[in-house]
Amino acid sequence: MYSLTSVLYLVGGVLFGIATFRAGILPRWAGGGLAVGTVAPLVLSLLLPHEFIRLAAVPVGIALALLGYALWSERREPISQRVPRERAQLHPTTAA
Repeated sequence: MYSLTSVLYLVGGVLFGIATFRAGILPRWAGGGLAVGTVAPLVLSLLLPHEFIRLAAVPVGIALALLGYALWSERREPISQRVPRERAQLHPTTAA
C-alpha cells in the first residue's frame, strides 16, 4: 500500500502542476508536464516491470528543470507598462 509521503507527493505534484498551468506565468506545457509526470509512475507501475519504475520519474525531473530554467532565463517582453496620468481610471468622488 502507499504511504502518506507518496500520497502527498502525488497530490502536491498534481496541484502544483495544475496551478502552474492555470496561472500562465511560467510555461504552461511545463506545468502540464509536471502534473502528468507526477501521476505517470502510478499508472506505469501497472505496465512496466519493477526494474523500470524509476525511469517513470524522468518526466517530473525534466518538467522541474524546465520550470527552473524559465525562472532563471531573462524575459523578452515588458512585465508591465505605466498607465498615463491623463488616462487613469480612478476619479475622486464627493461624500454626501
